[in-house]
Amino acid sequence: MTESTHILVADDEAIVVSLVRDCLDDEGYIVETADCGAAAEKLLQEKQFDLLITDIRMPDFDGIELLRRAKLLQPNISAIFMTGYANIDSAKEAIKEGALDYLMKPFEISEIRTSVRNALQKKAESDKNNSGDELDKMATLTRSLGAVDDLPSLMNMSLGFALIQCNIPRGAAIYWSPSDNALVRISTNSGDTTTGEIERIELESDPLRALPANCPELAQDFFVCKPNKHPLSIQEDNRKIDRLLTPPWLNDNEHLVCFSLKRNDRMLGFLLLPVTAEDIESYQHQYKLISMTAQHTALSIENLLLLEESRQSYNELQDLQERTIKLETLAARGEVAAEIGHELKNFLGVVYGNISLLELQLQKGAAEMYPKYMAAITTNLEKMKRFTTELMREAKLSGDQETIAVNTHLRELVDFMRPQKRFTGVNIELLIPEEEIAFDTDPLLFQQLMYNIVNNAADACKDSPNPNIAIVLSMNSVSSTFSVSVRDNGSGIDPALLKKAFNTRFTTKEDGHGFGLIVCRRIIDSHNGTIDVQSAPGEGATITITFPISVKEPTEYIAGATQKIKVIR
Repeated sequence: MTESTHILVADDEAIVVSLVRDCLDDEGYIVETADCGAAAEKLLQEKQFDLLITDIRMPDFDGIELLRRAKLLQPNISAIFMTGYANIDSAKEAIKEGALDYLMKPFEISEIRTSVRNALQKKAESDKNNSGDELDKMATLTRSLGAVDDLPSLMNMSLGFALIQCNIPRGAAIYWSPSDNALVRISTNSGDTTTGEIERIELESDPLRALPANCPELAQDFFVCKPNKHPLSIQEDNRKIDRLLTPPWLNDNEHLVCFSLKRNDRMLGFLLLPVTAEDIESYQHQYKLISMTAQHTALSIENLLLLEESRQSYNELQDLQERTIKLETLAARGEVAAEIGHELKNFLGVVYGNISLLELQLQKGAAEMYPKYMAAITTNLEKMKRFTTELMREAKLSGDQETIAVNTHLRELVDFMRPQKRFTGVNIELLIPEEEIAFDTDPLLFQQLMYNIVNNAADACKDSPNPNIAIVLSMNSVSSTFSVSVRDNGSGIDPALLKKAFNTRFTTKEDGHGFGLIVCRRIIDSHNGTIDVQSAPGEGATITITFPISVKEPTEYIAGATQKIKVIR
């Protein structure tokens, strides 16, 4: 055991380092030394160690911090602390961080030897117990892989598991990304896959699909090769792919252990780990576990690709639905416009006729006819005024009322909006209470109101670095009211313009006509509601709408009602 046990000794006192190294060399351990925390951390990045022996006080950072960093690089490493200063707090902190022993300087040679033997024995027992949990870990990982809904996170998780199994900080994952037609490599030299380097090569087609199913290497659970001997490199003869298959951390004396991510003879990617020729045999057990993980990862990738295809088809269907709604809206507007034009033409015809008759009578010198024709002209102009006023009133906004569950309607509405093109890139949060809130309204009018408010919020924050809209539903049992707040992180509204919002034909859109907010206000007023707008330039806006809660129980909700929403811009 001692011949394969690697120990790292870190202390800024050269005499202590020399003493510990000499007494452990005599025991047959393989010992590396460092005179500060940074030098020890560098060795931890380059080599694997079973045990860390470190001074607590060092010039750059202390031994407790060194152990924390060591655990990130090599999670299974054990530690012994040394110190010349008796301090109960530091001893407690050392034990808390996982130290197996705590030695006071100066110590005898026998003490350090005994401490190392005991520490390694405890580590061996711990490793033995941990090996019994491998199946549980595999089951947990499988469940986690199934819950991930994007390729980069999935590959990061699978690579992270492989690094932990082999207790190494270096590794890479290669996969095909259909969304940007690129072969992607995620690579890490620190064990932290979330901050790893990402490199991609855009290609006309997926080169992994062209790999032959009968390739001997790909038929195995895993295989070992040099980058230029990888089946993908041999097949493509592409320098960019060769570079992708050669991670920056790979040393000249190292090979790649390649785990194929394949499903039904379809190659989906690879996990790549470094190994020297002499260490291949010692990792056989870990490689078997990783190859099992690779199979689960391949299944999850296949499911994600199918999900992405379904999303794309759904988005295309949504686009088609939007175009259909727009065409229907335009057709309806055309009919209304024709009716309005017909009525206005009648009024103008009467006015024009009376003006012509008046002109004729004046030419004849019949001035006494002036009052008659002017009265007719004035009367018809007044009729035109009343007609256009009625158009602006949008009188019937009460609709066919029923008692709805607001929570359910908001969920359905948000689910309807998220995949739509106009909300692409905008994060929509929905925060609602568990208790259902009842409200007397026409469901379509309520949906129209909320849709227009959220749509305006999306337009306001679309130029923000991370567009976000929060929809918050809350209830006030004291006043028997509920409120829906829509908050965005957009550019905000100027105070001078804020006074006009919802009261006049106000719009900040180039193609807007200003009717949308007026209709929203009329819907709110017709339901005895109130509206409050809080905003400042550069700080986004919050629109809060408050309505009375119904005393009735909500009627059964019909899913899919949002498809009837009328959009007023």
